[in-house]
Amino acid sequence: SVSETGQYSVIVDKGGGCDAKDTVDITFYELAEVFAGQDVNVCEGNTTTLNPFINAISFEWYFNNVLFGDQSEMPEVSEGGEYILIGYNELDCPISDTVLVNQVMPPMPDLGDDKIGCIGSEVVLGVEGVGNVIWSLNNSPISMEDTIVVTDPGTYGVTILAANDCNGFDEVVVTFEEGPSLTLGDDNSYCAGENYSISATTDGDNITWFKDGIEIMGETGFDLPVTGSGMYSAIVTGSSGCSVEDVVMIIENVVPSVEFTEDETICDGESAMLEGPAEADTY
Repeated sequence: SVSETGQYSVIVDKGGGCDAKDTVDITFYELAEVFAGQDVNVCEGNTTTLNPFINAISFEWYFNNVLFGDQSEMPEVSEGGEYILIGYNELDCPISDTVLVNQVMPPMPDLGDDKIGCIGSEVVLGVEGVGNVIWSLNNSPISMEDTIVVTDPGTYGVTILAANDCNGFDEVVVTFEEGPSLTLGDDNSYCAGENYSISATTDGDNITWFKDGIEIMGETGFDLPVTGSGMYSAIVTGSSGCSVEDVVMIIENVVPSVEFTEDETICDGESAMLEGPAEADTY
């Protein structure tokens, strides 16, 4: 066997001074040089470009042992697996190298369903323990904290930053609705012994009454009989789930008593002193 380029001869001695000779030229060609590149990661849903070294007359790419669709020198790939580069020299002698593409799953934040808040209230959005984040409102960055407090309506998005540009994203729409209307009227007073009630004017659905901050059990109507002086309040909830409160002060006034001790007789031209009750304001 031979392993070097050159001219090789063979001489056959037939005896009697008769020889036979033949010569052949053998040329060895250098194999192609190929390097498929460094192993890389690609985020699911993204693509990456392979960066090989190729010194060959021709070449082919295979993906998981099947001829790959992109036969360019620097193909774009999106799936994980083995990519094999085969290079050929002048005699189509093959040489190969393999690069491994790892497919990486992006982080998957979950902000849940769209949120509805009440005007004047707050909605808290958060993703805990996920690394570096960027919050946006209507596609404009607003925060890099894990949790944000929302008071304005709009579309809020969160991007979780990861290696290899393998970022995760989720968004949620936040709206704020008005609560129902409610008025209990002005502060007022009534006389003890009278039947007095507070009427709630509202377009809400449910009402809860309080006296001096304590819930009045069993009172679910929109008219409340008053039971003495105090700070009366009502909380009304509308169809959106938003609530509103109003407060009114009611004073129960004591009715003064009027009583003369006994009848009195006086002579014509004389006068008598009559006294009214001390708790009366006017007589």
